[in-house]
Amino acid sequence: KELKFLASLDMMNDMIVDDVDKRIAQLLLRKKEDLALNIEMYALNTQDHIVASTTHEVKKIFADATALKDAIASGVSYFFKENDLYLFTKIVSSLQKDAVVGYLVMKYDLSNLPVFSVKQKGIRLLFYFPLNALKIGEMFDDKPLTLQNYHDDYISEKYLVLNEQFEGVLSKGYIVFMIKKSVALSFLDQFIFFI
Repeated sequence: KELKFLASLDMMNDMIVDDVDKRIAQLLLRKKEDLALNIEMYALNTQDHIVASTTHEVKKIFADATALKDAIASGVSYFFKENDLYLFTKIVSSLQKDAVVGYLVMKYDLSNLPVFSVKQKGIRLLFYFPLNALKIGEMFDDKPLTLQNYHDDYISEKYLVLNEQFEGVLSKGYIVFMIKKSVALSFLDQFIFFI
């Protein structure tokens, strides 16, 4: 939503003249500061050249242009490369009706995900992407987690391991909860005592 909003601003017409006064670059830098995440943003023209970016790279060809073109051809607005998720949207000129002048791309480092994790005693959370074996987060030290059957929940001697597949853009990944049995069962014990 943020990318679509930014791409819809009249300021994006500066793409046509290669962001002459660098307003787009300033906008992208402010948005990166606002989000306070490990991201980079790029405004690309239709020839895959960087017109403005948070990395201060300009006039270079976007390094992941081939993956971007493949995603566009597939009809999706994202792609993965190593540990990064790339989200993008078209930039349409408000001066020339429906003319695509480029793309706004956000490179989102998946190591940002632990910011959204549960921080509670007796519970650990791991984000797992089987396609590239990427594991983000931590499990309990005394229990090496085997993730061959990452889509199956199971109970070990000390832990409950619960898995949930992401929806949407991250649907190739899983959230894996590892909960100490003592923590999981304490609620049940309290409930039974109450009854």
